[in-house]
Amino acid sequence: MHRPVSRYDTRRNKPKGIGQVEYSKGTKIVIDTKTIKHIDLFSISTAIDKLIGSGAFCINDIRKATGDEVIDEDWAWQHVLTKNYSPIEELLKLIAEGGST
Repeated sequence: MHRPVSRYDTRRNKPKGIGQVEYSKGTKIVIDTKTIKHIDLFSISTAIDKLIGSGAFCINDIRKATGDEVIDEDWAWQHVLTKNYSPIEELLKLIAEGGST
């Protein structure tokens, strides 16, 4: 037997736009849950690490993509590159000084 992925309680969540008459007649809202996809963050943590470490995404980009609230700190918006997750500015300074990456 299949269990529903989602339920919509019409007793508590009367949708806007449906009047009392329609509601009392049993008007329903059908929510298509076929496109809901569960993602286990721990199983994709290596991919997340690569997205951040490549400088393609910052921590808050990942948090937004996974439905988490962003962190209200400047460092959470910084893009970082590989190895020790240094800010890009530090990497550019190191390169400018002739250092090794």
